[in-house]
Amino acid sequence: MTSTVTPKTTATPAEKATTRAPRKPQDRQASKSEQLAAESAPAAGHELLTPVARLRSYENAEATASIVDLFAELGVDLNDRPDDAEEVEVDTTPETIRVMGRIGRLLESYVIDGKEEEFAELDRGYGAMTRMANLAMWYMGELGKSESSAS
Repeated sequence: MTSTVTPKTTATPAEKATTRAPRKPQDRQASKSEQLAAESAPAAGHELLTPVARLRSYENAEATASIVDLFAELGVDLNDRPDDAEEVEVDTTPETIRVMGRIGRLLESYVIDGKEEEFAELDRGYGAMTRMANLAMWYMGELGKSESSAS
């Protein structure tokens, strides 16, 4: 019967002082440019919606008003939201769920021809209402950018 003995290595006090634990990815803080890129990153599904630049002025106005109205029904004032606000918390009630459904239907009306099935996939399953709300808020921001750059 043979056995293997592995010598135990211990670091000297000097080695311990200069040895650092390896950094884990979660220990790393995002740089300012990475944070800005994440904040301005388009929402999932943005490529399925009609680009704001292709909307006529009345379509832009109608979309903006509709999104603002729907979020107001949820108790969220999009006109009075700080630019760095990250999340919106909404109580889950039958009424808010109905409003979230209307947000999805509103966005569906702006889906690019031929992208309907991809949009339907985005609007299915766990997290679909959150994805639709995020997409609506992103689109609202794009609509606002187009209005401010036009003046």
